[in-house]
Amino acid sequence: MRKTYIFFAALLFLPLLVRAQEILVIPRDATLEGNVFRVGQRIDVDGTIEGDAILLGTDVTINGSVGGDLIVAASRLRVNGTVSGSIRAAVSELGLDADVHRNVTAAGGRLLQAPDARIGGSLAAAFSRLEVNGSVGGSVDVVASQFVLGGTVTKDVRVRNEIGLPNEAVGTTHVKSSATIGGALVHFGPEAATVEDGAAIADGVREDTASIFSARTLNSLRLFWKLAGFLSLLSIGYLFLWAFRRSTNAMAGAMVDAPWKSLLIGLAALILTPFATILIGFTVVGIPLGLFIMAFYVMGLYLSRVMAALVIGRWLLRFAQRRLLNLPDKPWAAFLLGAFTLVVFVDLLLHWPYPSAAWVNTIGNLASFVVAIWGLGGIIIGKFRLLRKEHRGEVPA
Repeated sequence: MRKTYIFFAALLFLPLLVRAQEILVIPRDATLEGNVFRVGQRIDVDGTIEGDAILLGTDVTINGSVGGDLIVAASRLRVNGTVSGSIRAAVSELGLDADVHRNVTAAGGRLLQAPDARIGGSLAAAFSRLEVNGSVGGSVDVVASQFVLGGTVTKDVRVRNEIGLPNEAVGTTHVKSSATIGGALVHFGPEAATVEDGAAIADGVREDTASIFSARTLNSLRLFWKLAGFLSLLSIGYLFLWAFRRSTNAMAGAMVDAPWKSLLIGLAALILTPFATILIGFTVVGIPLGLFIMAFYVMGLYLSRVMAALVIGRWLLRFAQRRLLNLPDKPWAAFLLGAFTLVVFVDLLLHWPYPSAAWVNTIGNLASFVVAIWGLGGIIIGKFRLLRKEHRGEVPA
């Protein structure tokens, strides 16, 4: 539990990513005593860390050894060395070609365990695609759209083919002929698990139409998945705020000064842009332009949450300061507070699977929709305001 608190506390240091070293290397002949905390765009650990390693970055590679736990928030994590403790990671892509002595708890887009890799304890993970080709000394509890097992698991394997709320199962589970399970394969999904001839499953396969995980396990996986989204929002948001300071101020100003106009323009952009892109794409010349517009459209939808978080955070900071709380009046602080509020109250509380209060999820979906079009409209209005001022020569281009 203490390591979990450290992991959440490390989120407060994410603003440092925008000023972090691009490449940070711990050489092969280096040995760092005690616990290590590093922030960088790219982090390579080729040497030895005797304690815990807490690493925040875009691309993290472990070729050396970590004597304690490895705690990582990154876009991509590759572990090729030895971890004497456990791994806790929120990443888009996780590659395991390592000897992990204890447990692995992770969430993200894709996890691939190499055939020679070993996990001494258990694996608990939530990924879109997950492949276990090495060995796991304990049990495997996963939520995944696609799950492939080709290695050896000493205890039970419990798989739920979904990424989302209960009873919205999607995806497949495939057990290769090379797989060995010391316990049972318990599977929940829209289709039965595929088991190749030659696979050894000691206690057989059980297809379950009800939830195969305890409420506590499901909630833990759900929380970890939300944490991965929170980290992604923070990382992209801080980079955007750092790179486009003047633009973000104009966009946030538009959302505050003209909220209804922002909502209407955001709604129009949300509906009309895909149709306009399709029409443009009917011509050969228009195909590249259509792809360009769609790329900005998708990026704008994601950044709309960033802008909404910034504005909400500013409101909350001003409210707190009126209550004589000494909080920093900085954009990074406002964005951190706003992003946390969005994730906790909109993404988590209002989208939680309440058995007898489905109307709460409806409110959550409506809130997410309003946030998206409000932020998108603010981005468009703010950018046009800046272009108009630059044309008039009021601000430097």
